[in-house]
Amino acid sequence: MGMTSIVRLDSATRKPELLVKAESHKFDCSAVFTLRLVGKSLSTIAGLHGCSNLTDLNLSGNSITKMEGLESLWQLRRLDLSSNQISEVGGIWHCSQLEALQLQDNRLADLRSVHLKELKELPALKALYLQNLDRTRQNECCRQPGYKAAVLQALPSLQNLDGERCPRSNNYAELAAEMEDLVNNAEPPKQLEVPAVAPWLDAVQLSLDGTAQKDPDLDRVGVKLVKSLDECHALSSVLDQEVAKCRKLLQESEKTMKEKSGN
Repeated sequence: MGMTSIVRLDSATRKPELLVKAESHKFDCSAVFTLRLVGKSLSTIAGLHGCSNLTDLNLSGNSITKMEGLESLWQLRRLDLSSNQISEVGGIWHCSQLEALQLQDNRLADLRSVHLKELKELPALKALYLQNLDRTRQNECCRQPGYKAAVLQALPSLQNLDGERCPRSNNYAELAAEMEDLVNNAEPPKQLEVPAVAPWLDAVQLSLDGTAQKDPDLDRVGVKLVKSLDECHALSSVLDQEVAKCRKLLQESEKTMKEKSGN
């Protein structure tokens, strides 16, 4: 039994089983856990009967008009159907393991076409995308007044709506609007006046030619310091000489004591 219902618009006669195997690099469809058929010109979703263990299905960027042919995907956890031509949500009510559903950039005209009451019956559903976080790739239903509140009320277990984590406690749209307002209406920077600082070498005025004009008082202090250093050096020399004399006398005394004890 091969897969026969996935049709490529550019190659209607190509067997879908070969397409699935070529993209998944698997010979057995039951061994396919992740399937990515992005931008393959698919017009329908059908014939996935052999992929009974599929958990992650990405069919974004195609020309799919209807959600169907998913009946055997009991293990499906993530389904990406963004950028297609879907006008009504359906065909997934048996997917009790489904955690994330992405439907950005489709033709969902209003919330009735999303079937929120049926989505509520999916116990594992935690993430729903009908537009991007920055409000791009919107479905028409996202422009309805009270869209976010209606979705959150209908799906109380939802933890991620359109990329907004914890959507009940955080309103990213309002935060973004506030940030944009702050940026566009920011107060001009304050002009700070920095007081002039006295040079720390104001006692010596250096000229451009490298010569220095010294303060007389500073010069006298320098002369006195040099003289004191010279005196210290002289005293150190005298001390070294006296230490040498003491060592010599000590050696002579030890030698004399040894000679007397030998006699």
